[in-house]
Amino acid sequence: ILDVTPSSIRVISVAFSISGIVSLFLLARFILGTYPALLSALILSVMRWDINFSRIGMAPITMTFTTTLAAYLTLRALERGRVSGYGYAGASLGFGFWFYSSFYIFPIVIGCIVIHHIFTKRPEIKPFVGKLTFMITMAICIGAPVAQYAVLNPDSFFSRVESTSVFTEGPVKESLVDIKSGFMKHALMFHSRGDPNPRHNLPGSPMLDFVSGTLFILGLIVAILKWRNIGLFCLPLWLFIMILPGVLTIPGEAPQALRSIGVTPAVAILIAIAIYTIWLTGRSAEWIIVRKATPFITILFLGVIAASNINTCLLYTSPSPRDRG
Repeated sequence: ILDVTPSSIRVISVAFSISGIVSLFLLARFILGTYPALLSALILSVMRWDINFSRIGMAPITMTFTTTLAAYLTLRALERGRVSGYGYAGASLGFGFWFYSSFYIFPIVIGCIVIHHIFTKRPEIKPFVGKLTFMITMAICIGAPVAQYAVLNPDSFFSRVESTSVFTEGPVKESLVDIKSGFMKHALMFHSRGDPNPRHNLPGSPMLDFVSGTLFILGLIVAILKWRNIGLFCLPLWLFIMILPGVLTIPGEAPQALRSIGVTPAVAILIAIAIYTIWLTGRSAEWIIVRKATPFITILFLGVIAASNINTCLLYTSPSPRDRG
């Protein structure tokens, strides 16, 4: 429709990025309420990790939209119990398979959400199994063309995964050592040393600015402590599972911001949780000076996060003097 030009490809990337911010807002509002959802959307919209991939024509930017949409529709289906809701959730899962390959492991996150619902809510087994079967059937139907292509063209479909997999480097024993090293590198990429690829990041700089990184840890602690909430329970698991596509990459490319971009929605929500927790704590403090200072502290946090991320984006997207010449 738009013809094949750099501009048309970037328009599609931007459209998916904006759609991801909207679907993240819906997910966060369902889990936490309107104000934390607005914070989550704001944080994702200025996160350099997301901005960078939204400006170039690469498939990973679809992950923000497809993962948050599937998670939101699944949580809503479990909460409301309507058959149609399970159908929409299954369709969103199948839809996700049409885009970036890292989405292929996201159903594990959905499976953990469903298991948590079973153990905490104890729904009636027979009707619940029927609804779940309908959800899985919808996912299979929507994702069937992709599965068909994979069966008929395995060399083409799996070539990229095989060429970048850690298991292609050598024996299984060595691969396990590389996976352990990959976990460490990806755990450190948030605060210490990020993706070295200049197409993905300002080479070597952490994926999160200092303020976001500190708030991210605080939000993660809050989510773990409140694990009985199904929405908060899924966030630490989301991080662990969706970082695996990067961890299982060949060691020379680790840490990988591109293949682990699926963690960004969870990161944005966790940062928002921390900011909202600080807001609630400050506004309910006994000392009036703390209550009055809380709005300014919150605005300061958001301002520093936005300025730091946008400034970093400008550093690695601006052409060099030689390029300008």
